[in-house]
Amino acid sequence: MRRSWLYGLFFVSGASALIYELVWERLLHLLLGTSTMAVSAVLAAFMGGLALGAWLCGRLADRTDRPMRLYAGLELAIGVTALLVPSALSLVSNLYVMTYASLQPSFWVGTLLRLTAAGLVLLIPATLIGGTLPVMARLALRRSAGLAPTFSLLYSVNTLGAVLGAALTGFVFLHFLGMNATLWLAVGLNGLVAIAAGLARGVQSQTTYSSTSSVGPSQQAAAIMVPSSAFWQRLALACAAATGAIALGQEVVWTRILGVFTTNGAYAFALVLTVMLLGIGIGSLVQAWWSRRGADSWARLAFVQFSLGAIGLASLWLFRGPPAWLLRYSDGTSTTALFVAEAALTAGVLSVPAFLTGLSFPLLVTGVSQDPRRFGNWLGRLYACNTLGCVAGAVAAGVVFIPWLGLQTTLAALALASVGVGAVAMTFAARPHLAWRGGSAFLAVAAAFMVWYLMPGGPYRKIEPGEAGELVYYREGDNGTVSVVQESSGRRWLLVDGQPVAGTGRTIVIDQKMLAHLPLLLHAKPERALTVGFGSGGTSYSMRLHGIQVDCVEIERAVPGAAPQFISENHDILSDPQFHLVVDDARSWLRVAPVSYDVIATDCTNLQYKSNGDLYTVEYFRLMKDRLSAHGLAAAWVPANGIAEDDLKTLLRSFREVFPHTSVWFMNTLATDFLIVIGTPGRLDIDLENLRDRMRQPAVQDDLNAVGLADPRRLLYTFLAADEDIEAYVGPGPLNTDDQPVLSYSAYGAGFRSTIAGNLVGLMAHRTDVIKHIRQPGPTDDMLRHYVASNEAILGHVAHLMGDERGALQHYVQGAKLLPDDRSFPELTFFAYTHLAPEDRARSTDPAPAAAPRISPPFGPVQ
Repeated sequence: MRRSWLYGLFFVSGASALIYELVWERLLHLLLGTSTMAVSAVLAAFMGGLALGAWLCGRLADRTDRPMRLYAGLELAIGVTALLVPSALSLVSNLYVMTYASLQPSFWVGTLLRLTAAGLVLLIPATLIGGTLPVMARLALRRSAGLAPTFSLLYSVNTLGAVLGAALTGFVFLHFLGMNATLWLAVGLNGLVAIAAGLARGVQSQTTYSSTSSVGPSQQAAAIMVPSSAFWQRLALACAAATGAIALGQEVVWTRILGVFTTNGAYAFALVLTVMLLGIGIGSLVQAWWSRRGADSWARLAFVQFSLGAIGLASLWLFRGPPAWLLRYSDGTSTTALFVAEAALTAGVLSVPAFLTGLSFPLLVTGVSQDPRRFGNWLGRLYACNTLGCVAGAVAAGVVFIPWLGLQTTLAALALASVGVGAVAMTFAARPHLAWRGGSAFLAVAAAFMVWYLMPGGPYRKIEPGEAGELVYYREGDNGTVSVVQESSGRRWLLVDGQPVAGTGRTIVIDQKMLAHLPLLLHAKPERALTVGFGSGGTSYSMRLHGIQVDCVEIERAVPGAAPQFISENHDILSDPQFHLVVDDARSWLRVAPVSYDVIATDCTNLQYKSNGDLYTVEYFRLMKDRLSAHGLAAAWVPANGIAEDDLKTLLRSFREVFPHTSVWFMNTLATDFLIVIGTPGRLDIDLENLRDRMRQPAVQDDLNAVGLADPRRLLYTFLAADEDIEAYVGPGPLNTDDQPVLSYSAYGAGFRSTIAGNLVGLMAHRTDVIKHIRQPGPTDDMLRHYVASNEAILGHVAHLMGDERGALQHYVQGAKLLPDDRSFPELTFFAYTHLAPEDRARSTDPAPAAAPRISPPFGPVQ
């Protein structure tokens, strides 16, 4: 077999390996959660398997008489075992759920048990993947080529194949094919490689290797300076582990930093992985060319590591905020422009460090392994140590150092570690004299510490300081960067990775309160409720006003850490003995929660952020349904803005797939930008007397009064449609599922576009009177008056959102006439009048409205 065919096989093998990694990463976060711990488990299992496979197969590659058949067997076994992974992970998850009730483990013990079991499942196919590198490297070594260029080229080809696999999987396959079809595609690639390798001829095991012909000038020079003692060998292996830890640690840190400045959506991880692998592949390719020129591999490695450390420290000075051009392309006018801008930013940050990382490992291999006869053994050991270092670096950075030291200090520490590796490499170098090498290494380390001491401080923010208000809270947590910003008006916003998730703004307060009150009031007699997402704590507080036990599941510990900044909203809910905070992933908790709930409310404020879209899949809604009591209600916050109408229909269609009796509500006292979707066990049936009695409870009434919805009739006419009317609105079409998470991809960039007016118009075409769902509704004319007034409010909002302030004013005035005692219409009327153009104001036939009365938040100024 020609060497080009060998490289072709390894290229395809690299592509399939990255397809598996991305599919397994998604599988584990669906089954175990999206926390940093879960992601670290995937990485640890995958790369730990690679290390074990390289170590075991390294010696075997040197001893086997039929290396090509060994390689074919490995590829075939990879495909078979990978095909069994989804079923095995599902079994692990089900077994854990069955044993959870009896074990009742703590959060950390439970997490460790789940991740360990899942890691063992992934370890088998990952070990087989790791074994392919030393076997293929053994096959590629020929008399006519030097060891250094041969391995560097082979490593580059395999990595560039991984680039293709990561890019296609992250940007195309998961979106259009789905997870299961993508997995079968990877299995098919392994099968093709196995068949091609099994039928291969021309690579003979009897090939003899001449150490002089196979070793280039750089290796001959290096061989003089690498003592054979166990100490120096261990030191070389330690360098391999350190370079791996630095590379993956930097990737974790930059992924978190980039997550603040970008949309951090479905493409984010694939972008980072693609750029990193591309840089590594190009670096290895350059090393293949570079190794043909006589030089000292250890001296080059020292130079590369010094450069990596310098770039890491320099980035602390240069990258303190998003570049202006990124903000210009993030206005939502073009999804393509947004993607290109985020790809350019990712490449600008990671490409050079990745390129230097791509140089490092081949330099280590060629600096240590000079004898082709023992090349497989040494390559296996070095690759195993490097890969285990990758695992340690990723886990330590994500789970320990970032929460403990912060992003900036962790990145600086990794840069100093690079300089340290460079200093060690200098001691191995052939030239210059040992004293010069030791002195230069000392100066490099001293300079790095000086730069670290002088490095700038400050948080990572999406917008330049001063443009978004005063930063009053900042914490780099386990899974995201949490900050609280206060505007000059006094309003506060809670942001996670730059995404607003809660606050004291007018519309967001309505969101927080009504996601609690609406489902609880529609339930006949609730006793226990669960809210997904803590936010400011406002939803949890409003739930507790109903005198029930409230649980809240929150994945990021730093979010409830900001609760003291929102005392006006949560009233110190964390100290309430009837409130229980669960730090876990929502899907994980719903699988094992030891109780059933009368109401479960999911509050996610951005479908495109990270994996929020996975809390709107059919499978997630089934988890909600399974955890509800017999008469339980499901509630979900749904965006009305920043989502295309087809995507909104897909979301509602997916909800209806699990809850056929679905109703949609829009809080119309203001031009809010969200919907609340309610799933009931039967057709929506409202007991008006029960509703009135419970709304009269002083604490509940005061809380509803704060958002202008203390009147039962006003509350009921936030209803839009239910059941067959929702079915007619959504029509036939795709579902958002775990296998094909279409919303996670189609929502990319949509958050920057205003779509609420069109969505409301579409829903209004199917609106019905809530009176058909009310028992003993009372005077029909009174209910009809509220129905017409609510229509006027919504039509006014649509006119305002479309820039028609005259039309908005007319609708608000009509609503005020119908409901003269309602408190929201005077403010809406005044708001629309003040936004009229001067010429329109002069032509207006309606008298100028008096200033809106000063009333309680969110209609009055926030103190």
